[in-house]
Amino acid sequence: MFSKWKEDNEKVVDKCLTHDSEYWKIDRLISRNPQDKARTERVLEENFLMLKDIYIELSAQSAFPLVSQICFADFCIKCKMIGPNLNLSDIDRHFIGSLYEENVDRTEKQNNMCRFMFLEALVRIADSKYRQPGLADTYAEALERLIHQDIVPHWGSTNWMGYRLDWLWQVDVNDTFQSNILGMRQVYDAILAT
Repeated sequence: MFSKWKEDNEKVVDKCLTHDSEYWKIDRLISRNPQDKARTERVLEENFLMLKDIYIELSAQSAFPLVSQICFADFCIKCKMIGPNLNLSDIDRHFIGSLYEENVDRTEKQNNMCRFMFLEALVRIADSKYRQPGLADTYAEALERLIHQDIVPHWGSTNWMGYRLDWLWQVDVNDTFQSNILGMRQVYDAILAT
């Protein structure tokens, strides 16, 4: 049952980053300083696995595979990002700013963020909290501070991968799923039909 799962490796991470960088608007935010843009992208790359895991945890609590505005605000509150230079309305503004996509014909309004929007929102928040008030000189420095002073110390990761390896992906669990797959599929289909 779990044999199709593949752990992230360098190739997968590079592919994810390449995809995200095609869609985020970080280049427009930092358009006047190509060196700062490159350093900011490097900070995202260095912290990508952790940020991706956080995004997955948030989306699992939210509108999977997306993250809702309320869930994102809760994340920011839990990480103690709010303070004298950043309030909850700033968080909401950066969330909404990260949702906007140029040249996308949408028939319905997007209210939830995908991963590249999550990363962009963090850059926007770092800018408001650290760069604009003069606590950091560059976007890259601001983002490093946000990650290492706000997110890392306050985000108590649930280590869901460890749970999967230690408890879920075991022969007994797999055998139980396999022997009950038809009944589980019926329940699942019935729930989806409602």
